[in-house]
Amino acid sequence: MDEPKNSGRRVAVALEVELGLKLSSARGGERVELPLADRSLALTYDWFR
Repeated sequence: MDEPKNSGRRVAVALEVELGLKLSSARGGERVELPLADRSLALTYDWFR
């Protein structure tokens, strides 16, 4: 059976990439390795509210 296109695993990977982009930007474009070691990072969507 194939994995659904919107599986939890795929969503988790996509969120980790988004967090990596945010972290890289905060560090001036520095490359970050995935999986991220710091699991306390969070996304804020203040612009969305």
